[in-house]
Amino acid sequence: MTPPRPLPAAEKQRRYRERQKRGAISVRVDVPPQAIPALVALGLLYEHQPGDRQAIRAAVERYISETLVGRGSDG
Repeated sequence: MTPPRPLPAAEKQRRYRERQKRGAISVRVDVPPQAIPALVALGLLYEHQPGDRQAIRAAVERYISETLVGRGSDG
């Protein structure tokens, strides 16, 4: 797998503004190896994607969205 190419400054700025508009923030998170099978078991990641950083990022985003944001004010 080839490493992702760095984004041009204009693209970074555009993404930053989009996040700001939505009120979202960007954080970097270390995902431990044991989290990968858990994401697969939850149906958030396919078994053939354990090394795919974009797929892992999307799975973690979905997990946060479904688990934390989806709860509303209940918890």
